[in-house]
Amino acid sequence: MENTFTQTFCMTNNLKAIVHGASFPEILQPLIPLIERAFSGQVSSLLTDLGLTSGRPIPEDPGHLVQLPNEVYNSLFQRLSTDVLLSEGTSYRHARASLSPADFVLNPSARQLDAIVHRGRRYADVTHRIGDSQVVFRRGTTTRFGQIQSIFLHHRRLWSGDFRYQVFIALREHEALSPQDVTHDNYRKHEGLEAQLVRSTLDPAVLVIPIQDIVCHFASCPLPEPDTSSIPYPCLVVISLNEVRTHVTPPTQADRSST
Repeated sequence: MENTFTQTFCMTNNLKAIVHGASFPEILQPLIPLIERAFSGQVSSLLTDLGLTSGRPIPEDPGHLVQLPNEVYNSLFQRLSTDVLLSEGTSYRHARASLSPADFVLNPSARQLDAIVHRGRRYADVTHRIGDSQVVFRRGTTTRFGQIQSIFLHHRRLWSGDFRYQVFIALREHEALSPQDVTHDNYRKHEGLEAQLVRSTLDPAVLVIPIQDIVCHFASCPLPEPDTSSIPYPCLVVISLNEVRTHVTPPTQADRSST
């Protein structure tokens, strides 16, 4: 039994390193959230990520039902309209739009959550705890850095007639460096650090993502006395706190000699 546990542990970490690596085929990228959920070991998080049917209990203490702000609702509608896997093939109509062929109006209300535990880590919006609001998240085939503005439990009707309950994150993304300024980011030259620069300012647009697109937290500190001749705006040094290392630095000859 001990041997089985060890093999499964090693297999899981190897698989997670592979799916987060640059060589993972782009055609398989949509399967990453499913793989991570299968190996997360967090039962409550697993149920919340996948959604709960109408016959399942709703998580305790879900918060208060509120009307979603326009920018949050619009971003949620945009995501469900363009992500067939997330919408499960259901075509939705905007709550404030005119009649359309869509059968279901996307619910404009949700239950606000102050914080949630996801894959063993606590995440909260920026008004409750700044450190828990700094997240690395997946956007397409890349990872980005952002700040959680709100967390909400949303329920919607599917084409099958069932109801889906799912946790979403509304966040603002740290603005990225321009392609020209990336060449002055010395942190990216050392892949083993898994550190880089991002702009201190946040994109004014709110982006809504399902919680399974959250990868981990990140640590940050202001870039000390930036050289305005190379990067003319304030930046943060950000380091992913992902427990799965995507880069492995091969040992040097000196390392081999010391062993």
